[in-house]
Amino acid sequence: MVSPRNTSPRSASRGGARAGGERAAVLEAAAKLFESQGYSRTTMDEIARSAGVSAQAIRAHGPKVALLGAAFFARFMGREQERALASFEMAPFDCFDEPSIARILRPLIDGIAASVGVFRAIEVAAASDPEVAALLTDLRFAHRTDMLLMLAQHPALSARRRQGVADVLILTVSHAGYDHLVLRCGWSRDRFRRWSAAQIVTSVEAVLPQPTVKDGR
Repeated sequence: MVSPRNTSPRSASRGGARAGGERAAVLEAAAKLFESQGYSRTTMDEIARSAGVSAQAIRAHGPKVALLGAAFFARFMGREQERALASFEMAPFDCFDEPSIARILRPLIDGIAASVGVFRAIEVAAASDPEVAALLTDLRFAHRTDMLLMLAQHPALSARRRQGVADVLILTVSHAGYDHLVLRCGWSRDRFRRWSAAQIVTSVEAVLPQPTVKDGR
């Protein structure tokens, strides 16, 4: 075994790159298997074979439920994310500027599109696996938190109104909404993105106090 004192920064960097490459291969293999055959039918040995790593090496990347969560975040956010810190950051925007919202939503919708298959596997497995159910609860909490943080940018929305708008948006601007409208109904991703932006504007406008109109008499 090589002593750490004799390991050059360059060789350490190469080792880190190899480890990172193996991790990425494992997560992508896991994501594809979870998408194609579901969580319960996928074994760690299958993931190892698909990723091109040994059965012994795959244990360092598990347990399987941890791989499920990591594979989801790798697809959704383009990187791994701790479940307790899960958040999809979006740039500030005007809640009434629909075209601006549509532009800002692009990375979020792209992330939903990339991870919708893994999310579907999570939902199915959560019905019978308590560990996956806990993962799904965490993902739903993170989604709601993201919506509330987004709505907090609007000074006219009270905390109570933000909660009401979030109730709507977590159903529409979501994996479930994308799955139904794009994958099942044939919408384009761009149409879904523009529709999502319109839903944000409409939902915010619906809870704001309407100005009193004087009849002039």
